[in-house]
Amino acid sequence: AGRVVFMVLYLAGVLGLTGNLGTPFNTCAQWSPAGSAVELFRTALVHTGWTAAGTHAILACLGYILIFGILGIRFFRWDTY
Repeated sequence: AGRVVFMVLYLAGVLGLTGNLGTPFNTCAQWSPAGSAVELFRTALVHTGWTAAGTHAILACLGYILIFGILGIRFFRWDTY
């Protein structure tokens, strides 16, 4: 199940940012983990200055780190049996 969710999030971020799937899907893709990472890379590599999109992307990435970190700490068990 985890692999399916990962693939859906990845494809939503990559395909949604092209704009071919419509504006609502593009907006959702910008806030996905892949979309936020793409925006951070774009902000770092294109030297046009810091924008609000970069700020939103870094806040989204920090939110994903916090949420999934808490979920990982709470639910991950290192049991071999």
